[in-house]
Amino acid sequence: MSLDEIVGPVVDIDDAPYAGGGGNLIQDARWNFYQAEGSRWVISGAEWAIETVTVDTAEKRGPYRAKLTPAGVIRARALFGTEAIDSWPDAEVGGAWAGDGVGFDSDSVSGKLTFTAANQELAAELSAATTTQTTDSLVRCWLDALPVGDTFYHRVRLRRLGGATSYYYADLGWKADSTLIINIGKVVAGTPTVISSAVAAGSYALGDVFWLRFQAEGGSPTTLRVRTWKEGTVEPTTWLASPTDSEASLQAAGYYGLGGLTGAAMTNAAGFLAYADDFSARTTIFTPSTLTSDFMNVGTQQIYTLALLQRVTANAGRFFVNVAEYDSSKAFIQASQLLEQGDTADWPSVAMRRFMGSAAVPPTNVPVHLTLHANTRYIKFIYSGNLAAEGAWYVVDHTLADGVLAAMDAAPTSAAETYVAFDAGGLIINNGRILFRDAFGINAIAGGGFGPAWLRFLTNGVYNGDFVALPPTPASNINNTDNKLPYWTFTQASGTAITAQSTADADNGSGRRIQIVMAAGAAGDDAYLEQIIPVNGSRAQSYLYRVLASAQAISITALLSEIYVTAQYLKVDGVTTAGSAGTALISGANLLAGAPNSIDIANALGQVTPTAYYIRVRIGIRRAGAATSETATVALQEVRLDQATMGSGGIASGTAFPFTAATNDLFLRTDRGILFYWDGTRWLSSQLFLMPTDQWNDASLGATDTFSAMAPAPVSPGSDLWLVESVTQFEVVGGTALGASHKWVGTFAKTIAADTDTTLVTVNVDSGASSVWRTSQTAIGALLKSGTTYYVFKWGWVKTGTPGNIYVRSYITYRIVG
Repeated sequence: MSLDEIVGPVVDIDDAPYAGGGGNLIQDARWNFYQAEGSRWVISGAEWAIETVTVDTAEKRGPYRAKLTPAGVIRARALFGTEAIDSWPDAEVGGAWAGDGVGFDSDSVSGKLTFTAANQELAAELSAATTTQTTDSLVRCWLDALPVGDTFYHRVRLRRLGGATSYYYADLGWKADSTLIINIGKVVAGTPTVISSAVAAGSYALGDVFWLRFQAEGGSPTTLRVRTWKEGTVEPTTWLASPTDSEASLQAAGYYGLGGLTGAAMTNAAGFLAYADDFSARTTIFTPSTLTSDFMNVGTQQIYTLALLQRVTANAGRFFVNVAEYDSSKAFIQASQLLEQGDTADWPSVAMRRFMGSAAVPPTNVPVHLTLHANTRYIKFIYSGNLAAEGAWYVVDHTLADGVLAAMDAAPTSAAETYVAFDAGGLIINNGRILFRDAFGINAIAGGGFGPAWLRFLTNGVYNGDFVALPPTPASNINNTDNKLPYWTFTQASGTAITAQSTADADNGSGRRIQIVMAAGAAGDDAYLEQIIPVNGSRAQSYLYRVLASAQAISITALLSEIYVTAQYLKVDGVTTAGSAGTALISGANLLAGAPNSIDIANALGQVTPTAYYIRVRIGIRRAGAATSETATVALQEVRLDQATMGSGGIASGTAFPFTAATNDLFLRTDRGILFYWDGTRWLSSQLFLMPTDQWNDASLGATDTFSAMAPAPVSPGSDLWLVESVTQFEVVGGTALGASHKWVGTFAKTIAADTDTTLVTVNVDSGASSVWRTSQTAIGALLKSGTTYYVFKWGWVKTGTPGNIYVRSYITYRIVG
């Protein structure tokens, strides 16, 4: 059975949207360089070609592949990555370096230049290489520190003649103010002359790597050209400077040199360290040769994986894959570099991969993640390269897959092997094995049942809620482009001081955690992880949801920081909000180290709103104050979503209250059998309790006589009692008419063992009819203990004049404080 029989025909690039971007099937868009497919690929320049291969080749694919081979002859090629020695290792093409004494060494990755003073030049030449007059040179440069006080220069020399005392040179200048300049000049018999001076070339930051291309073409005059660009961006097609010169002694073939120069006023020149790598020189002036695809309609889908089946022979140079994005009218939006491959075997990240191979090495699948602009509807792929040896780069298969893949399966080991695959990872059948993967390349269903990330959703309501599914490069910071945490997005809402990584955690069930680091930064720094989770849409509002997260401090000085969880119902479009958001947080001062803290939105969301279809959950950390130098490292172990059916226990419960809550949240303390609500300040029992006081008076007292009654305060099963109000029922019989001179005054107090009273309520009976039962209600709104233990309640009555006898019954209402 063919691939077409299983998934249908491959989509047309230009006429229909890619299935993952609006179609009904998850399928791949594979461009296998079939010549029969006409204009799907356009070649510009002489280095690319489409060639025929057989199915029996090492690629196990066919019948066509794209091939990049170098134009011109390589006269010099130095990778510096062969060994760590106290000099520069011999070039792969061009032999030994001359002049590489003190200050020159290699760390088995790059060539190093170590300076001892200001205004010092270090230079070496490949004097054993075959000389050229027309030369295209290229070198990769970076610094170990920013220069202070003056400019540092990387220098390339062409046409070195006369014992290295005559040559053309190009400088890449790294200024102390983080800007770049270009110089072009010549040295004749030891005397320097500037041809083009201090040409602005952009800006840089410490850690940036820049390429420098320097050309010398023809003679009498010689045309000199220079351009530079940051690694990870597309090489420009224009030149920063292109002067001509006819110096008679330099119109001949010469050698190639490389080195650096500290500025005369550099104050940190002693010990200053600069790096150079991937130096090459060829006999043909480089003009980019590209292999460009036709427009591809990607619809509204934004996340893809480009999967390349490719093979490299020899140390063939560097190769680049770029994507250009266009809107619905095919107007250009932006271009970006997806992949750069070099000559070493390290693979530092998904988006910047290097590969070294030989004819005997099988082809390698390389997945590269794409996150497109929101307005992008069409894309083009552009392949290019800078080959600096007589090798080749073969692109055997080019596949665009929906979603994000963590890895790709290898190619079949034999032409006869049963092998069918959606490169998006949706379905793989290999000799009877069936495996379903999701858009992240995570096993959803395999022979053992559901994969861990999906199982977590089924059991706890959150995809990858225990972070068992890893980003492509766990040791690197999480981002949404090439190191995405499956099912989550990471957003730096304010500033860049907060980062997140997936790290090991032996104490967590999944063995993983997300470690969030807040470095010193700016006031208001804020970053969060987000997931939009499907919930049960219910017009009848039959469900209640509760979001919980577990976090602990690894180290923290940012006591003003806050760890927060925010949950918001969303409508079916996944964007429009439905109802109010709920937020819970723990301050840095209260975040405990050593044991997880629970951050619980118990009922802040309440019942699912009638139009809700998703919950958007955000877990983050923010700098709540202006203490910009404070730092924090926090471990996030798990996030879960609890669901309850209203009318069947749809109340959050437990033996300890949530750390924070929203006003009117409910919580059932199962250890006390009491339902509490949050009044905005404290947890109070939903039940209102009543306690009568044992007082009754029917005696005739003299003027200004008193009587009192006492009752023990109830014992709280919580931390305290909240006194709500005092209710007094009374009747005055006989006596003089009530007034200012003939009255009863009652006081209600709480009393401690030392018989010290604290008055809570005062009742004046100095008006109104006698011989009628009346009621006086007075709000209290106070804690019983409030830091002091009170043992009894006390009512006292004082008579003034001859108001008649008073008959009294009273009680108080209260709630239990959690």
